[in-house]
Formats: sequence, structure tokens, C-alpha cells
Amino acid sequence: MKHTTSESLASHREEIIARITAQRTAFAFQNETVIRTLGGVDLGVSLVHRIKKSPVMMMALVAVVVVIKPRRIFSLVNTGMAIWQTVRLLESAPTEKL
Repeated sequence: MKHTTSESLASHREEIIARITAQRTAFAFQNETVIRTLGGVDLGVSLVHRIKKSPVMMMALVAVVVVIKPRRIFSLVNTGMAIWQTVRLLESAPTEKL
């Protein structure tokens, strides 16, 4: 009887360890996605601060807006963001080794 109890406990322990491992893997993947997203936000914020501090960059930005027109800028930004997100997704996709 004692032997069965210790086998049962060992089996239960293995199941718990397997669940913990799966949860750690899932958490690491989710954490990586959040960190990557926040990195993009930090980059955008630092770029805005840099543009605000530099009159030359501010004038260049205004010139670009005037030349390209606001409607096209939003279209270009949306296209650029879609391309950037696709590239990031492809970079984070697991690769199969043949």
C-alpha cells in the first residue's frame, strides 16, 4: 500500500512539473511580445522627444507633411506599420530545423 502511495505521489509530481514547464514557456512567449511592443513605444516616444527638441527636425517634419499631404502620410504610416508588424511576427515565429 505504501509503495502505491509513493508511486501516486511521484506521478502527481511529474504532472505538476509538466504543467509548470508549459506555463513558464507560455509566459515567456507572452512576456517577449509585451517587451517587444513596449520597445516600439519607447522608440516612438524618444523620436517625438528628439523632434520636439530639434528645430531642424521639426521643420523637416513640417516640410514632409506639406509635400506628401496628410492623407497620404496616414496611408503610408498605416502601410509601414503593417509591414513592420508582419516582419516582427515573422521574426518571432519559431523556425523549423530540417
